[in-house]
Amino acid sequence: MSHTLQYKLKDQILSGILLYWTFEGNRLQLRSELQAMIEIMNLLMQMSPKPNEAESIYAKALRPRQDLVYMLLENEHTGLMT
Repeated sequence: MSHTLQYKLKDQILSGILLYWTFEGNRLQLRSELQAMIEIMNLLMQMSPKPNEAESIYAKALRPRQDLVYMLLENEHTGLMT
């Protein structure tokens, strides 16, 4: 998959997650949505450059949003587990 296509795909996925994010929503619904989002984020992380690889301009542009989504997911996951 080309870097441009990967960028566009990741951009759409991250945008969808951030637009759909349900703050203080139904806890049962949030659990199932959270699990799906965690699986998606794990796939996105696998698409990220490895530590010894150079990061493309596309990956650098998406990094802040990807990190934000990952932090939101971790926070919700921690909240649901307590």
